[in-house]
Parts: sequence; C-alpha cells; structure tokens
Amino acid sequence: MKKSAAAAACAAGVVFANPLPGLAQDVLTTHRLSASLAAEAVTEAVAASAMQGYKVTATILDADTVEQATLRGDGALTGTLDSAHDKAYTVLTLGAARNEDTSGAIVQRIGPTPSAGGLAKLPHMLLAQGAIKIKLVPKPVSIRSADG
Repeated sequence: MKKSAAAAACAAGVVFANPLPGLAQDVLTTHRLSASLAAEAVTEAVAASAMQGYKVTATILDADTVEQATLRGDGALTGTLDSAHDKAYTVLTLGAARNEDTSGAIVQRIGPTPSAGGLAKLPHMLLAQGAIKIKLVPKPVSIRSADG
C-alpha cells in the first residue's frame, strides 16, 4: 500500500513539475484588489458615509462577483448587507456590456421597475443608486460617486 501511494505521489510530482507544452497559454490572469486594500476601501466607504449621516454597509466584489470584503457600519440595518452586495453585483453584470460604472447609470437607463418577466426574476439584481465600479489602473486615481 505504501509503495503505490509513493508511486502516485512521484507521478503527480512529475506531472506538476513538468507541465505539457502549451498549457501556460491556457492559464488566465486576473486582477483584483488585495485583501488589505479591499478592507481599507470598505472601511473608508462606511466612515465617509457615516460622516454624512448615512448608516450603510459597503461590499467589494471581484470581477467574478465573488465577495472580497464587506463591512456593516454602526447602526446599519441587516438588510443593507444584501442590498450592498446586490447593487455591486448589478453594476458588474449589467454595467459591463455598456461600460456603465455606477448603479445610478443603470437605473437611469432601465428605470427602477423593470418588467416582471426580465430582470425582476434574476437573483441579486437591485436597481438602486449607490454602487460604483472600481477600475484597476496602472497609477492611482481619485474616484468619487455622486450617487450618494
């Protein structure tokens, strides 16, 4: 039993150490915020909103709509957890095709009450202002949202 396990481990080591030619071109490179930057961003968003009198939750999703960071501010209702996620999801999924970077732009285009047969049936779609897409660029930029 030990010999077959050792042989399997050696074979696996050979496969991983010597990938087949051409496989490197099939590896995708993605870009996302680091965990520390995502945590800092949600912290700053919640703090800036609190200074304006808003009790909010901030959520960052990566390009694959996977949650990277969420922070529920003091006094923010539990429903803000879902709405923050869903607004971000809406910007990433609906905004990409038309290069729209805010949920407000999507709301303006579609309207706040889509037909019951379309977007209303899709999970995690929330047509409401308040989400902004963060673009990764080579040098630092300042991003502001007028959506409130």
